[in-house]
Amino acid sequence: MQLINSVFSMSARWFAIVVSLVISTSVSVGQAYFTNQSLLDVAYDPVRDALYFQYVTNQEDNIYRLSKVFNQPVESVYAVNPTVKHGQKLPVLTTVNIPIDRSQIYTGKDVRGNKDFHFVPIYYTVKPRETLFRIAKVYFSQAIEDMKYRNVLTSNSLDTGQKLLVGWLKIPISSKKAESKKITEVPVKKEPQAIKTEVKPSIATKTPDQPKINDLDVTISIDSMIEDYKTMRGIAYWDKSNADSKMRFVMSNMARVNSEIELTNPVTRRKVRAKVVGPIPAGTYKEDVSILLSPRVAKSLGALDARFMVEIKYLPN
Repeated sequence: MQLINSVFSMSARWFAIVVSLVISTSVSVGQAYFTNQSLLDVAYDPVRDALYFQYVTNQEDNIYRLSKVFNQPVESVYAVNPTVKHGQKLPVLTTVNIPIDRSQIYTGKDVRGNKDFHFVPIYYTVKPRETLFRIAKVYFSQAIEDMKYRNVLTSNSLDTGQKLLVGWLKIPISSKKAESKKITEVPVKKEPQAIKTEVKPSIATKTPDQPKINDLDVTISIDSMIEDYKTMRGIAYWDKSNADSKMRFVMSNMARVNSEIELTNPVTRRKVRAKVVGPIPAGTYKEDVSILLSPRVAKSLGALDARFMVEIKYLPN
């Protein structure tokens, strides 16, 4: 059990894109900012009934320019930054609240198969005494059942500090029109890109970012017995409170011990393979848990909550 109580920290990659203007600066800079985010943490202002996220300036700035960058009315940006005076200069590394309209949030159940947009996951952190009804209906104007499906909730109960996936920010993928822009590469920090969740008949070819099984040997690999593997969706669980480890493994009652298993997070589109080291200990976890993950596997999938939905490709017992 010690192997399970560990955490993995992924290394970030570097990429870059700076656009010289054929279209307006507000669109290009705003889209570049959102596209580079792995997720957005949104807060709710009950006084103004406004949603906003936090942006840290990387140059001397002002509210007027930021309103143009993020395509928001200047007065709306001032409204969620009450301590900032009109015309005030903002030093580098100033944290600024940026409003986001509910109409900008895509609230479908998932975003798989859509190739016309880049989707940035938007999360909300539950505060004390907040209910699922209030968050879904009042804050984000969406159906409670959609919120429950998206977050794999089996009841309306929430915990303080729990992160809820409330939807995605839809950003159009650059069209051919954008090819006339001048591109210059500069180092900008970026999380690993999303990976498509569809599994083709042959998966012997891995993407460069997919972790390899080099820390725990497997007796049976997916590539060697692809015809016998099955797929399903289920609830994964991992322990967020334990120390770092480089071990990548899972426990499952349905998968063969010492076989290789492939997991996909349908929200982040990240995919990872790991070794099945044994069954889930009886009576230790809730019955609806399909698979127990080591912290490294969970982190590699981009998991934020201890319980989340995964797509599983496994070799049955």
